[in-house]
Amino acid sequence: MKTFYKLSIPKPCHEDWSTMTPNEKGRFCKSCTKTVVDFTKMDVNQIQDYISENKHQRICGHIKQTQLDTINIQLPETIFQQQLSFHKLFLLALLIAMGTSILSCSDKKGNIKKIETIEIVSKKVDSVETKKDVLKDPLDKKAKKPSDIPIEDYILTGKVIEIVDGLMVIEPTGEPFSYHLVDTKPRFKDTPKNLSKKDEKRYFHKSISKLVQENFNINQGNLGLSGIQRIFTHFEIDKQGKIQNIKIRGPHPVFEKEAKRVIELFPQFIPAKHNDKTASIVYNLPITFKIED
Repeated sequence: MKTFYKLSIPKPCHEDWSTMTPNEKGRFCKSCTKTVVDFTKMDVNQIQDYISENKHQRICGHIKQTQLDTINIQLPETIFQQQLSFHKLFLLALLIAMGTSILSCSDKKGNIKKIETIEIVSKKVDSVETKKDVLKDPLDKKAKKPSDIPIEDYILTGKVIEIVDGLMVIEPTGEPFSYHLVDTKPRFKDTPKNLSKKDEKRYFHKSISKLVQENFNINQGNLGLSGIQRIFTHFEIDKQGKIQNIKIRGPHPVFEKEAKRVIELFPQFIPAKHNDKTASIVYNLPITFKIED
């Protein structure tokens, strides 16, 4: 009899499925420049078969909350018993379950549910840490200003993927909420009146992008970096509309410090509301720029 793993999704990808370009396998994500497979039309066995057939590739997928209502996605142990490293195979299993629908789910009573941990039922597991070395170049690099940033909710990932023995745990959702979950999004105080919710959201993203464009200093000297760089930022907009709990992950500490400086320049916002109450939210902001040789 096959051994199965029980997986939960702690930090799903926040790319907006509805904005992706449809294709024969699912939809094409411009941010990641790859196809996101539509698993919503597959059952568990079909998902397992797809993973097995594509186990040598990294897979991004879209899956419905109703498919996770069984509390787990079952993956045969044989999929993990290949020549690939455990780290790569674990990332494979993690990536297939990423989808924007996971964070926007609710139960029959309308209560929001989110999945906070990844847990695999197995005999022995270890934490896996990945580090990326930076190669230094004696030549100075010229940098371009960030391009027009597609501001959407991005995941802030860490260096350590922790795998814990046990069963999947779903914790109750509390504040701060995800930006995409609240009824009324935070706004700039100068937001024009009588805008639709969609236009208010667009104005918010555009204003955030403008602040970054005008204040982020790319020219930080020779840091041994070249090509396209991305900084992931994560912060909270509290019930008073103030920025709190800034977290940054970037290609170099100097750029992380610069990103934090820019975010601290953001003004006090009109706070978000959820269920007719003022609410704090978390917002994930990617900053992308290019350093040329």
